[in-house]
Amino acid sequence: MNQPQPIICTLTQEQREQRGTNWRDALAPLVTNLQERPNGYALALEGGDLELSRIEALAEAEHACCPWMHLELRRGPSPELSITTVSEEGKARIKSMLGL
Repeated sequence: MNQPQPIICTLTQEQREQRGTNWRDALAPLVTNLQERPNGYALALEGGDLELSRIEALAEAEHACCPWMHLELRRGPSPELSITTVSEEGKARIKSMLGL
């Protein structure tokens, strides 16, 4: 049986705060709908390639420091960012990061 990854972030407190600000600044003008799911959040986005590339870069950076968090950006006519985890603690951290 696989054990869930521990909820550990390799960033310093200051870096985490800056990353959260970066996420909120990048997502604020793009989110058209936010849906809470049992294991995380789905955010419907509206934006062009430049804005979505910024979200993609943030998702890649997040994966490097917080491998317990799964981020998937779906592009196309209805872009969506899915952020999920396997624990309630992880979901609470995602909520805090996004300022929800």
